Amino acid sequence: MSPTIHEVVITFRVHAPNATARDRVWLLGSLPELGEYNPARAIETGQVAEEWKVWQATVRMPVESAFQWGWCTMTVDGRLRRWESMSGRRERQISCYSGTLHTEYGDTGLE
Repeated sequence: MSPTIHEVVITFRVHAPNATARDRVWLLGSLPELGEYNPARAIETGQVAEEWKVWQATVRMPVESAFQWGWCTMTVDGRLRRWESMSGRRERQISCYSGTLHTEYGDTGLE
């Protein structure tokens, strides 16, 4: 996935230790590229084979964008199981570099 001059490629990675075999982890965020917090437009992640209970998704994002993001889990049949707290959304401003954001499910760094 190569970015255009107006995009960066961001890989969102999450360790979700409480996810079960019937769960799927989804990425949601404030920008259209992240589904605008609409579960129907969330981005499904793929489980990382070499890491236990780690999921990731790679997304093209606009250069110089500020956004928030979080995670939810849904069952394999598409029912919402758990949504991270709205009060603890992660925030990020990206400029011109692609990269990977590592997080822990439910850990927003806020007390």
